[in-house]
Amino acid sequence: MIDFIICIYWLTIYFLLFFGFNFSRKNTTMTAAFIHATTVTALSAISLYSYGVDFQRSNLLIECIVSKLSFWYFLSDLFLLLIFDRDIIYVIHHLCALGAFYSIMNIGFGLSAAMIILFLGEITNPIRLAKTMIYEHNKLIYRFLNLIFSWLFLLMRCVFMSYYYVLMYYDFLPFIDSTNDRNIILISTTLGLLGGYIWSGLIIKKKLKTLK
Repeated sequence: MIDFIICIYWLTIYFLLFFGFNFSRKNTTMTAAFIHATTVTALSAISLYSYGVDFQRSNLLIECIVSKLSFWYFLSDLFLLLIFDRDIIYVIHHLCALGAFYSIMNIGFGLSAAMIILFLGEITNPIRLAKTMIYEHNKLIYRFLNLIFSWLFLLMRCVFMSYYYVLMYYDFLPFIDSTNDRNIILISTTLGLLGGYIWSGLIIKKKLKTLK
């Protein structure tokens, strides 16, 4: 029932943005991404603050709702990517997210790991999307947002994500009985971490080029 409601929710969002507000396809996907990022960042923060991190605890209702909200968003956005953009980097990113969420929900515990991944992975997205949308209108605000995004992204993806990856590797993965689920989660989170390193490297390279 929750899956059905959330699926209808995302279909309604896309329908209203594209047909109701006459957004272009690009603005529709960017606005939907902004809604997803702000929503799951806030909800995952509330979950982590209220219940903490316990990789072996049974999944809580709020953790299931947030994970399903993100799962159906990535699935719908992947569908659009495959039809229109075919950006291989984002396709791999979405497949990793879907695989990790599905496997953790399937084993019945450990969704606090998903809350960490969502919080650290999505907290910079509203800033990234905001600076992209404002680029043509105000270069000063764009540069300010870009500065915040760059340093926050490096901090979240290189420092905190690495720390929690090690914790999950030792305190979560060994307790998963299903070899398939364990491998899917390991591969997905590893690729996600490496992707963060690559994007961080590109940011640093661009900053160094700007300084020169």
